[in-house]
Amino acid sequence: MASELDKTISKNVRIYLAARDCTQRKLADFMGDHPMVTSKRMRNQMTWRAEDIEKAAEFFGIEPSVLVTAHDL
Repeated sequence: MASELDKTISKNVRIYLAARDCTQRKLADFMGDHPMVTSKRMRNQMTWRAEDIEKAAEFFGIEPSVLVTAHDL
């Protein structure tokens, strides 16, 4: 079962992808992952590792702390 942290990260990544009209595939390519790996992370079937969070934050041009923080929208 996914942790609350993994769920928060996935939610925040979805928000940033939508805001930038970007695809999971582009994120996966940037991270050097197979698209299925990114898909599993986004569906909370794989844990987000520290290096994954850092790479995703780099992709969006934000600090990693933004992705791990729950935001009330």
